[in-house]
Amino acid sequence: NHATAWGNLGYYGGGVVNGKHYSKKECFVKALELNSNLATAWEDLAKVGGGVVNARFYSKAECYSKAKALKA
Repeated sequence: NHATAWGNLGYYGGGVVNGKHYSKKECFVKALELNSNLATAWEDLAKVGGGVVNARFYSKAECYSKAKALKA
């Protein structure tokens, strides 16, 4: 699935898709915009300081909280 592929690309430091470079943070955001139930992607986004997913900013703590809730 595409969400997992974006998460994996972010895990490996980001990369180029269709001629555009995506940072690891951008990859995690893309993954979560496709599937907000990916606990690992929330953890990874937390590790890079949080970010904006679907027009809402999530702090590092909020990302960890989302990941923990999904794993419960």
